[in-house]
Amino acid sequence: MNGRVILIGLGLLFGAVTHGALITYQFNDINAAIPDNNANGYQNSQQITGVQESLITDVDVKLNISGGYNGDLYVYLTHSSGFSVLLNRVGRTADDSFGYGDAGFSVTLNDSALSDIHLYGGNGDAQLTGTWQPDARNVDPAMVLDTSTRSSFLNAFQGLDLNGTWTLFAADVSGGGQSTLVSWELEVTAVPEPVPVALGVFGGLVMMASLSGRIRRKLRARSGPEGESRTL
Repeated sequence: MNGRVILIGLGLLFGAVTHGALITYQFNDINAAIPDNNANGYQNSQQITGVQESLITDVDVKLNISGGYNGDLYVYLTHSSGFSVLLNRVGRTADDSFGYGDAGFSVTLNDSALSDIHLYGGNGDAQLTGTWQPDARNVDPAMVLDTSTRSSFLNAFQGLDLNGTWTLFAADVSGGGQSTLVSWELEVTAVPEPVPVALGVFGGLVMMASLSGRIRRKLRARSGPEGESRTL
């Protein structure tokens, strides 16, 4: 009975831990020009501190970029050991070395989205909207194609501590118009570090089970073979 109580308690604990909390960080009013035809690009770093539910289980990114030529842009996100390629010259293929000519993005990038943003199909020269999978092609922007291997998804941040420096890098690697990073946003699902929490709760459950066992033993000692009351 005691063991079952402990297992149920731990099951409830880890069920709650894995559910996680959704935390949103908005980095607004950046309005920074991404240098045209310059691989050195622009980077925007943001510091996150003091988060207790800090073990990352999922990350989505919202990008707001205006103007320019979408097929020129190479954008990635870094944090600690994590690295994810968000855009890598969308629309660039063996038959089209320039990619899509639309002007800007107002998109959410999510590993679980239905479609790859690299192949969104063009948007009539307008800013692209909607929810898409990140490009994820960790390939030189001068060489990237739709057939390039996709290996750098947002799941690269899973298991890392949310606290620390997050850096968004954006480069326009070919001449063709001025892009501006208007804003960006992180949507992070995170849980408490599991070991200290689990051990604390486990210790409490063990103490409760031990106390319950002592009480039952005392109650049995109060009754004789035929149920008569006995003095302890």
